[in-house]
Amino acid sequence: MFRWPQRFVLAPLFLIGLISLLGLGTVAQAMFTRAAPASPSSIQGLPVGFAPGNLVVVRVGDGSAALSGAAAPVFLDEVRPEGSVVQSVAMPTSVMTDNARLTLSGSATSEGFLSRSADGRYLVLAGYDADVGTASVVNTSAAVVNRVVARVDAVLNVDTSTRIIDGFNNANVRSVASDDGSRFWVAGNGALGTGGIRYVPLGNVLSTTQVLTTPNNARVAEIFHDQLYLSTGSSPYNGVNLVGMGLPTTPTTATLITATTSTSPYDYVFLDRSAAVDGDDTLYVASQNNGLLKYSYDGSQWTSQGSLSGVMSGIVGVISGTEALLYATSGSSTSTITAVVRLVDSAFYDQPLDITSNTTVITAANNARFRGLAWAPSQPPTITAVNPDNTLAGLSSTPNVVISGINFSFNAQVYFGTQLATCVVEDSTRIVCDAPANFSVGSVDVTVLNPGASGDTLVDGFTYTGVANESDTPGEADYCVLQFPPTLSVTSTMTTPPIYGRIYEAGVTEPAGAPAGVTAEVGYGPDGSDPTLSNAWHFFATTYNVQAGNDDEFQGMFMAPTVATTTTFAYAYRFSLDGGQNFTYCDLNGAGSNAGLTFEPSQLGELTVLPQAGSTTPTPTMTPTPGTITPTATTTPTMTTTPGTITPTATTTPTMTTTPGTITPTATTTPTMTTTPGTITPTTTPTPTMTTTPGTITPTTTTTPTMTTTPGTITPTTTTTPGTPTPTATPQTNLPFKVYLPLVLK
Repeated sequence: MFRWPQRFVLAPLFLIGLISLLGLGTVAQAMFTRAAPASPSSIQGLPVGFAPGNLVVVRVGDGSAALSGAAAPVFLDEVRPEGSVVQSVAMPTSVMTDNARLTLSGSATSEGFLSRSADGRYLVLAGYDADVGTASVVNTSAAVVNRVVARVDAVLNVDTSTRIIDGFNNANVRSVASDDGSRFWVAGNGALGTGGIRYVPLGNVLSTTQVLTTPNNARVAEIFHDQLYLSTGSSPYNGVNLVGMGLPTTPTTATLITATTSTSPYDYVFLDRSAAVDGDDTLYVASQNNGLLKYSYDGSQWTSQGSLSGVMSGIVGVISGTEALLYATSGSSTSTITAVVRLVDSAFYDQPLDITSNTTVITAANNARFRGLAWAPSQPPTITAVNPDNTLAGLSSTPNVVISGINFSFNAQVYFGTQLATCVVEDSTRIVCDAPANFSVGSVDVTVLNPGASGDTLVDGFTYTGVANESDTPGEADYCVLQFPPTLSVTSTMTTPPIYGRIYEAGVTEPAGAPAGVTAEVGYGPDGSDPTLSNAWHFFATTYNVQAGNDDEFQGMFMAPTVATTTTFAYAYRFSLDGGQNFTYCDLNGAGSNAGLTFEPSQLGELTVLPQAGSTTPTPTMTPTPGTITPTATTTPTMTTTPGTITPTATTTPTMTTTPGTITPTATTTPTMTTTPGTITPTTTPTPTMTTTPGTITPTTTTTPTMTTTPGTITPTTTTTPGTPTPTATPQTNLPFKVYLPLVLK
């Protein structure tokens, strides 16, 4: 866990006092004009933390006086992407304990760049430890006017305790990059070779390490994917350069990767827009004399893809579907960079720049200028669940995959393995995606990346499954069945009653208890669809219920989907013997690798879902007492019996009043059962029994068995042979009215 250094940290309470003292509460509200009509949030009371997905822009000047080469006050303005102002955070203008002042030159447009730490937790900015109004602040010695690094976290704590006393003499300190907020790479210009890039630890007050001496006139340092980069206008490094390998802390060299015709390249952003190229493949560069430059990477070299004329300085970007969404600070000239603009590049990554939208988000008021731009800091995102967490391999993308967690940015990107998904971020805790198609069976990681590469990965978070049916492979179960019930009716968003399924696998299910290595799931999908061919099905985990002879029985429930009108769905069971990679799908007739079994999509359970509106009765429940059967049913069950079983299905509402040993149901369409005390003798068609050997299924038919009971008990008498489910002698207490029959297996 991070420990705050033993030094003063400028906290929100001090900020509010400072804002009040300087009269900035009113000024901040007047510092902006917006293209959108949304009204800005006022700075009243304790400032709130930065919101994930918002922009933060560096503003120089408070509007009270014209800007010049003298030191001016600096503010970090939080702006929503659509254009409304959230709040402004003032950098300190007086020394307090270890915290230095941080001001910038009012007229130097080559400084004041802002970046977010690679872990997404901090904003970092460089400036001068000088009073507001200090003349020609750039032309001062660092030993007299220290160069300062500001670190600002997501809850607005400002730390300016990091000083540079030996670099950027008589010249601009321009930018800072950091991986985690504990160390910094500071870039700028400096007399007598004191510029370049310097490595500086948090809280430094001593000498620093100059890791890059050439070019001396360095501009914007940034970190992407644990690699340090630098822009400069100095030949032969004019463009964007790789600095050493990784994040150097000792002297190294720069390597030009994108030569530009521009003499004023400043901030830049890398994006990964193509799955065909490993890593980042698109680069956008903000130039103060060429506007916006675009480059593409083919795996070996970078190629220019055109430009947009204008004046731009700071830039951030994110992928939005097939387009690149960019925000930049811009103006009509370098001295009038007063706008944040929103740009959309609709061209593919390796096609010429095609800006189809160029709108102004916000504009600074008189006597104020914008400099750098970054995404707001936040805590890294955390993924807690993916639902559903699987789909069939080899099909098209799967819609409505919900990723749950915390700290999701509004423009977060989601990867399934290496594939970028199309997603909608509904809020900071929920993202809905179309899972990309994958033709290989297996699990992939799910990664959520907030802008700036702050992210979280759920290892093996999503599985592309295979179908084992009719494969005659070890992965196909010998036999499985959707046991009960064949039909269901339930109200929208209510939980279904238990649904039962059985599996037989030689050497696995015969021993008593839950079988090792078996995954059992129940699910539903569109009526008439085949779950082995459709990714519109949703499956849910079930639990082991009971040993049924050589079979193992599972039970599961799920929440009925939301519907506006009465809608019919199909439901089925499926079992996996390899940890959920391949499944055997099960119907009412039985499926599997045993002889004569095939999966039949026409033999699935039927689920009727009723709309929520107007429904006042609950889901069917049954609570028996000895000798009495009194079902309470929302969806009108009918008692249909065969020897040795009592199976309610939903049709009409029966009212049954009995005395011990007597069952006398009264129902509109319910079959009548005539009994004498202690005897239950239903009239049914002959029921087949099965005589098999283990692992074989050879049904033969006999006559219907009868059940002889004593008052208050139901005791079926049945006969089974090895390899068939064995019925229990009395109803299971966890299975109301469910008595097991020998199965007729195909």
